Amino acid sequence: VLRSIWVGRSTGGVSRLKDGHVANFGIAEGVPEGSITSIVEDAASAIWVGTRFGLRRFVDGKWLFPVGLDHVSSDPVDSLFEDRAGNLWLANARGLFVRPIGTEAFVGVESDSPPVGDFAEDAAGALWAADRTRGFRLVKGVSRLGRAHLPSTRTNGARLLVDRGNNLWVATRGQGLLRVFADERGNPIVQH
Repeated sequence: VLRSIWVGRSTGGVSRLKDGHVANFGIAEGVPEGSITSIVEDAASAIWVGTRFGLRRFVDGKWLFPVGLDHVSSDPVDSLFEDRAGNLWLANARGLFVRPIGTEAFVGVESDSPPVGDFAEDAAGALWAADRTRGFRLVKGVSRLGRAHLPSTRTNGARLLVDRGNNLWVATRGQGLLRVFADERGNPIVQH
């Protein structure tokens, strides 16, 4: 069932298309200023919006500050992602944070980690990050691809996708598209 479509603007603010009507939300309504970096709908149907100036949650028609992220709630949000278990992941310049399902607060997972541009989850539930210094890395879980590494130590990972064949695709800034997969023996291969 399609409930609504949310669109973030590079000039700031978000719009919601619902039942043929458009509602716009900006600074006056409680959305932090700056370009929208991420929009995620969580398992409880709350909308999370990350911007260059912070994070907000839309619940029952109101934009709220997140709980347990007070010290970083106005920091730029690089990426948001909800895994299949319902945990909400956030990456910013201070590190990686997770809001475990059933809780209100975000907790730190990594501090001072390389910047993360995107997340993806593979078929086994392993969580991957597009790492802006190493290309990609395993954040949580176990994967046959976890031992994969790049010949170059400086690869700027931008976006991730796990396809139906459980291949990890890494879009980079300036180094092309990478395919990470396991061969017939289960050995991880990185293909340019």
